[in-house]
Amino acid sequence: IEEIEGFVQTVTPDPRGKDSLSENAVTVEIAVSYYRQTKDGRELFEIDTERFSRRVNGVDVLSGLAAKVRL
Repeated sequence: IEEIEGFVQTVTPDPRGKDSLSENAVTVEIAVSYYRQTKDGRELFEIDTERFSRRVNGVDVLSGLAAKVRL
């Protein structure tokens, strides 16, 4: 399961321009502020830009750096 939070920056329609809605596509660019990926209830990744944290398999790999810059 992937969770993503952020703001949509651009939406670009597919340049092919099919008549059928099921064949149309768009590209969406998102400014991501939070991302989390879990599998079978286990956290694989969590990136939180506001809290300056990046967790990999439950371990915050930026905790030492955040403490040094006093976040």
